[in-house]
Amino acid sequence: MSFVLRPLQKDEILNFFDEKSISIMEYFIKKSLFSQPERIVWQKKLPVQIPKEHIEQWLVQSMWIHWIWAGSTALDVINKSEKWWADVKMLSSAVDDDWFLTNWDSWETSLAQKFKDTWNILDDLFKNKQYDTIKNDWLWIYQNKLQEIKTKHKLDNIYYFILIRWWTKLYLLWMEVLLENLNNTEVDYDRSSKKRWEKESQSVFIDWFLDKEYWYTKVYKAKKRLELRLKAKKWSEKDLCIVFDLDVDTEEINFLEKIESNDFDINQYWLEKINNIFSNK
Repeated sequence: MSFVLRPLQKDEILNFFDEKSISIMEYFIKKSLFSQPERIVWQKKLPVQIPKEHIEQWLVQSMWIHWIWAGSTALDVINKSEKWWADVKMLSSAVDDDWFLTNWDSWETSLAQKFKDTWNILDDLFKNKQYDTIKNDWLWIYQNKLQEIKTKHKLDNIYYFILIRWWTKLYLLWMEVLLENLNNTEVDYDRSSKKRWEKESQSVFIDWFLDKEYWYTKVYKAKKRLELRLKAKKWSEKDLCIVFDLDVDTEEINFLEKIESNDFDINQYWLEKINNIFSNK
């Protein structure tokens, strides 16, 4: 059987991103690094923060596409001539104490979320162990959400553009959404069954949505949504992504202390920092 989400191979991703596109992405990444706040002495490392709206604009500048303001829908960027759109997401990867990638999953991202008339209904379905009903209902919500956009804008293909954030790298990956394969999905009853410390199950895990090698999809009771998690390390090992280095300045500095010493010029400091960021190839 085929999966709903198909990872694009690296050569397929490069069909979207040529050398010019990659150079533009590198420019915006470096530009964003300058805005990351320095740590004070003894403070733990801070992960790079990049607003989702900025990433969408990176794509607009890097490719022949348009940014769409669509509120709560999945439509972020669209290529009108090639008739595809992409939902843009950013996830944080799991790392160990030394900030190296691990086999753990990333943070989650929502694929479908519907609040109206679902709170009590979903709780009751979990209580009664109606896992197939939960799976079918939420995949119906998911399908309608995407199909509505596809029909309205006369588009052929749907993608997820995802940046996975690590301390020193950004992983750019693409997945194609194949709605025709939703009928292949099944409930993973072993993972969905309640744990011994739980009164009832908290999640319904869905097989055949995404290859388990790259991680999983589930309906999460507490947040009332369909969630996706990924394993950045596995995508990297399989060479299914474009990797951008993050030359993050790990300098520890207390600005108030420096300024009060009267021998610190903050304007000179940030000029030197900009020069260092953009002079590194």
